[in-house]
Amino acid sequence: MHKILTNLIDGFKITGEIEKDVCSLLRERECNEIADHTIKVASGASKIALDYGVNAESAYIAGMLHDIGNIVPYDKRIHFCNEHGIEIKEEEKLNPTLLHPKISSSIARGIFSVEEDICNAIECHSTLKANADKLDLVLFVADKLSWDSIHNKDFIDEMMEGLDVSLECAAFIYLRHMCSHKNIVLHPRTIEAYSYLEGICK
Repeated sequence: MHKILTNLIDGFKITGEIEKDVCSLLRERECNEIADHTIKVASGASKIALDYGVNAESAYIAGMLHDIGNIVPYDKRIHFCNEHGIEIKEEEKLNPTLLHPKISSSIARGIFSVEEDICNAIECHSTLKANADKLDLVLFVADKLSWDSIHNKDFIDEMMEGLDVSLECAAFIYLRHMCSHKNIVLHPRTIEAYSYLEGICK
């Protein structure tokens, strides 16, 4: 295990029980809201996976680990990525919040030893990507649908309707919502995913 990862969980014992380990680690690092969110996403992802013939266990694990990178403090994320040889795009320098999926994927791989397809889904759970596979889409959609339905009602209701059509349609509805905002930094993957799904969903 990389020294940075070892230091990151110094004193924390991994038991192999994914929900217990992830929630305990998040709560130990005072990420209580993220721990609660994580459980919702894992549950939602496994249910969506079953509806679409995707491995529900993989979806659950991806949901549990998708935000584990938040144990790395905001002001240390660029350093973490540099130490792990993780590429940092200009948009991620401007908004280091965008780095947490890459960090989560690195932790999932290096500490929890999960399979590569799960790590890949975790890495694009905020941005999605062009040519996303079904597990990528399941996690992306489950993450967005877990958000506060009152403050995000403008896209959640439409995403739920889109989910009755396809995973791609539900994901596109959120990406369209994101790309309509002119005052936020969009990740290149988000723009690529939007263009790709626009051709499929129209």
